[in-house]
Amino acid sequence: MICAFLKNKTFAIYLGVTGLGIISQLTNLITLLNYFVPLGIPNGLSKIIAEENIFEKERLKKIFLSSLSLVFFPVVFFSVIFFLFSGLISEFLFESIEYESYIKIISVFLPFIAFSSMLEGFIRGLKVINLYVKLIIISNIFNLLIIIPLVLLYGIKGAIIGILTSNVIYITFSIYYLTKNKIIDKFEIIKEFDKELFYKIIKVSFVFLISGAFFQLSLLMLRKMIIADLGIYYNGIFQSVIGISISYFGFIFLSLSTYSFPTISKMSDIDEINNELNINVKYIMLLMVPLVILVFSFRYLVISVLFSKDFFPSESLFVYQFLGDYFKALAWAIGIWLVPKMKLKVFVLLEVILNFNLIFIFYIILLSGQNNILYVSVTYLIAYCIHFILNYVFSKKLIKFEFTKENRKLFFTSIVVLISAMLISQLSYIAGMIAALPVLALWFYLSIKKEEMLEIKKIFLSVIRKYT
Repeated sequence: MICAFLKNKTFAIYLGVTGLGIISQLTNLITLLNYFVPLGIPNGLSKIIAEENIFEKERLKKIFLSSLSLVFFPVVFFSVIFFLFSGLISEFLFESIEYESYIKIISVFLPFIAFSSMLEGFIRGLKVINLYVKLIIISNIFNLLIIIPLVLLYGIKGAIIGILTSNVIYITFSIYYLTKNKIIDKFEIIKEFDKELFYKIIKVSFVFLISGAFFQLSLLMLRKMIIADLGIYYNGIFQSVIGISISYFGFIFLSLSTYSFPTISKMSDIDEINNELNINVKYIMLLMVPLVILVFSFRYLVISVLFSKDFFPSESLFVYQFLGDYFKALAWAIGIWLVPKMKLKVFVLLEVILNFNLIFIFYIILLSGQNNILYVSVTYLIAYCIHFILNYVFSKKLIKFEFTKENRKLFFTSIVVLISAMLISQLSYIAGMIAALPVLALWFYLSIKKEEMLEIKKIFLSVIRKYT
C-alpha cells in the first residue's frame, strides 16, 4: 500500500494531471492483458490447488507447467499482434498514434506479464500467505527503487518501463523460492495434462476471466470516451478518484476473499449461508460508512496527500463515486456465495450486466450533450446501485436471502447518515470536517450492539492474522 502510494505521488508530482491520465490508460491496458492473455488461468489455478489441498511436489510441478503450456501460444500471438498494430491500438485508446512506442514496449513485456500472473496464482494456491505477502512487498520495494529514477529521467516512458519491470522483479524472486524448495527445478513445455483437472481449472478460470477482464475492459472504454470527448487531462482527474476507491477497496476485497469465501465454500445449509451473508452485509456497512464519510469530509487533505493540489477538481466526483463504492461493497457482500457454490451462469450474467451499464449509461449521457467528467461517477453510482439490487434479487430467489431486521435498519440509517454528512460537507468543507466524528459516533451508538462489535472485531483480527 505504501509503495502504491509513493508511485502515485511520484506520477502526480512529476507527470501532472495529463501525464497521470496517459499512465492510467496504459496501466489499465496492462491490467486488462494480465487478465485476458493468460485466459484467467492464474485464478483458476490458485483456486483448484487450494481447494484440493495439492501438496505433492511432482503433481504441483506438472499442474503449473501444464497450465503454463496452455498460455504459451496466446502470449506469443498477442505479443506479435500488439507490436504490429501498435499504431492502431494507440489511435483507438488515445485518438492519436503519438503513444505507439508505449504500446510496443508493452507488447515486448507481455510474456513477462503473463508469466508473473501465472506464478502469482500458483503461489497463492499453495496457501503460503506469509511468503506471498513477502514476495509482493519485496518486489514492490525493488520496483519503487527503479521506477522513481526512471520517471525523473524519462518521464512517461520511464514510468511505463518501471511499471512493467515489476513483473520481471516478481518473477525473479518467485523462481528463486520455487527452485530453492524444489517445487519446480526446470521449465519445459508439457503436452500431457490431467483432463479432469484441466476442465476444472478452465471452468473456474472462465468466471474470473469474465469478471476481471470485463471490468478492466469497461474502465478502458470509459477512459477512451473521456479522452475522446473531454481530453487526457480529465482522464487524469478520473484516475485520481478511482485510485482512492481502489486504495481502500483492497482491504474490503481482502476481508471477503480470505474470510467469507472459504467459509461459504464449506457450507451446505442455506440458512447457514444466509446467516453468513448477513454477517458480511453488517461488516461491510460498518466498515464502509466511516471510510466514505471520513474520506469525503477530509477530501482536500486526502487529495493533497495522495496526489497534489492540481487534482483538487476531482473532489466534485467524490459524492457519486463513494456512494457507488458503498453499493459496490454491498453487492460483493451479498453475491460472494455465487462462485463457491458454482452458480457461475448467474455470476457471469450479473457481471455482464454491470459492465454493460458502466459503458452504455455513460455513452448515452455523452450523446445527450452532457460533456462533463462528473457524469462518469454518476454512471458508476447508477451501475452499482443496479448491481446491488440484482445481487439481492437473485440471492433472494435462489437461496431465499433477506436482510435481517437489524440489517434493514442499519442499511436505511447508513444511507441517511451518508447523505447527511455529504450534504453538510458540500455546503461547508470546514463544517463537514467538524461534524464528521460526532455524526459517526451517533451512528455507531444507534447501530451496534456490544456483542456485534466483538464479532466484527473477531473477523477483522482473523484477516489481519492471515497476513502478518
